[in-house]
Amino acid sequence: MKNENRSHTVFGKYATFAIVMVFVLVAILATPVFAKYITSADYKKNEAPAKEFYFGSDYLSDAAEIPEIHIGAAVSSVTINLYNYADDLRYANLDIDYTVTVTNGATVENGSGRLTGNGKHSADVTISDLASGQTYTITATGSNGFVKTLRAKIVVDAVEDAVYKHVDNTGGEYVILTVWTTGSVKGSARITYPAGLIPDNTDSAMRNWHLGQSTETDGSSFANMYSSHKYRFFCHENVAADQFSVTVNGVAATTVDVNG
Repeated sequence: MKNENRSHTVFGKYATFAIVMVFVLVAILATPVFAKYITSADYKKNEAPAKEFYFGSDYLSDAAEIPEIHIGAAVSSVTINLYNYADDLRYANLDIDYTVTVTNGATVENGSGRLTGNGKHSADVTISDLASGQTYTITATGSNGFVKTLRAKIVVDAVEDAVYKHVDNTGGEYVILTVWTTGSVKGSARITYPAGLIPDNTDSAMRNWHLGQSTETDGSSFANMYSSHKYRFFCHENVAADQFSVTVNGVAATTVDVNG
């Protein structure tokens, strides 16, 4: 009887030990799987909002190499567009607050605002007071918990101060002298024209000009940069461009043949 009780006791100990070992093995084997599930769940939870964060522009980029926008010397402003979508089906679910800054003293209009989420939205930002020969860096930052920065450089072409003239004889009974300026040239124009021409005194700039060969002054047509004016003279024969002498604020005009 004692041996029987002892046998049951030993069996019970081994059975308990075996059960404990089974639980230990299960726990050891399950830990990596559970940890992997937690890691995967956390990754997806953190990644989901990032996939819904769309912040782009028609000209600006988040590329390491900043893109350059080249514009003409006479252009003093540009408008860029910011938006919160990748296409018709992918757009930001959350509001995106944006700010835009620019270097080199240019002016930013609508430089901060919000792109409303849950739909496609955009905003126009205007950069003005641009000067020829200058380079400006635009930086746009969008944020809604995540942050994205877009950049671009505006390169304004440089231009030399110059005056140009062109003569059009196709009118038959009259000739048209066109004068225009580039760069910073402005001021009074002095025009010398040949004999045989009758200035059109109905033009206020030519009101007091004389018949025949003469040198006259136009003090109003070139008060601003990048100006132009057409002077009409009545005549009975063709007149060549080199028969006119033109200066604006002392800068002599170069003859241009627009036909070739």
